[in-house]
Amino acid sequence: MPLDATSLNYHVGDDACQPLLTNLPDLKKYLVLVRRGTCPYDDKLRNLVAKGAQYVMLYNDEPDMVTSIPDDTIVVDATGMVSPEFGVDWVGPLKDGRKLTINGTDGSVLPMPYQDLTGSLHKATALGSDQIWINSSADKEKAT
Repeated sequence: MPLDATSLNYHVGDDACQPLLTNLPDLKKYLVLVRRGTCPYDDKLRNLVAKGAQYVMLYNDEPDMVTSIPDDTIVVDATGMVSPEFGVDWVGPLKDGRKLTINGTDGSVLPMPYQDLTGSLHKATALGSDQIWINSSADKEKAT
């Protein structure tokens, strides 16, 4: 699934706290990356769903911390959270204009211990799996 971010500024405090800009594409075909920030999860999800988001990955704004996400009262297919360091690692290539794709197993929560390794997602992540890969398609697109 292609990854998109609501902001390419990984210091933004209010990412997706307000209705998203009308010039954003329909987000239903993306895993949408959003910084945790200052507003409640429901506010973020409500604004993301209004733009079509069905898969949301939050990255925390507190170092070395990944928390579980409260029950989703807004209907999305999957939500999850990664560390701030991991979020920055994803935002960087997007900011450089590269395209990232996230591949994984089914969208269920897998009961596995958190692995403090690059590429591992916390057990609270709806996409949590030991089979997550990040692929950049920038080089492929340049070749075509």
